[in-house]
Formats: sequence, C-alpha cells, structure tokens
Amino acid sequence: MNTYQFGAEAEWYLNRFTLGAFAGAGKISYDNAAPFIDTNPTRFIGRVSAAYYLTDDLRVGASYTTAFHDNLYKGQAEYQTPMRGVALTAEVAGYDHWLVGVTYYFGGNKSLRDRQRRDEPPSMMPQLIHELGVYGGSSTEREMLIFNLWDTRRA
Repeated sequence: MNTYQFGAEAEWYLNRFTLGAFAGAGKISYDNAAPFIDTNPTRFIGRVSAAYYLTDDLRVGASYTTAFHDNLYKGQAEYQTPMRGVALTAEVAGYDHWLVGVTYYFGGNKSLRDRQRRDEPPSMMPQLIHELGVYGGSSTEREMLIFNLWDTRRA
C-alpha cells in the first residue's frame, strides 16, 4: 500500500488563539484488490483547528478532519514541563482513539507557544494515520491506540 497527501496549510495567530486550516487531496493505492472498496482512491482531505494557550506552556485545542468521506473530531492538550524541551501530549478522538505521549523539542529555552509558532509546523503524521486507519473500515473496527514516544523537531 502507498499513500500520500498534498495541499495547502495555514495558521492564524490571534493573541493566545491559534486557528488552522488544511485543504488538499489524498491518495491510497493498494497493491492487491480488497472487497467492497476502491483500492485506488484519490479524494479531498480537509482540516480546521482551533487552539488556546491557557499559559505559554499549556495548550488545549480541538480539530475536525475529513478524509476519504470519513469525519473525525479531536480534542488535544499539550504541556511543556519545566524540563527543557520535554512536553506531555494527550489526544482523544471521536471513534475511541486516544494518544498519549512525550514530545522532545530540540532548540533553545522557549515557551511551548513560541516553539509551535516560530519553529517547524505541526506534524502531519496524525492526519495520515487517520486517513489510513479509517478508509474502508466500519465504525466498530476503528479502535486505535498509538503511543507516540518521541516526536523530534529541530529549532
């Protein structure tokens, strides 16, 4: 199986709020035929998100993603600990999916808000996992546990 996405992404910063959007297309190509699904679809993928920084090191947010005619609502939280570069992350989604983990940020001593606004953009990996995890499955099969131990980002 091969998959890819392409599109445009934007973020707007309004004091402690961050508003985001992604619009594009995704493609999944299976090597073998699968019953009852298109094994070579190309479809619209979109995401809107909003986050609020309760403090400079604590972010809460929500997002809506649509991919391959499936919809997903998520709530997220991230807290940068007093240990330089170490943040705790949590995410819950509408189909019994949850993600907990630790993110390590490389770079200087910055607040979480400064890192996320001035360093590299957020990872697209959760969106790709959603795309692959729900296409062709029924809602009862959509249970996923992901433990994201290290997400390294360079300053």
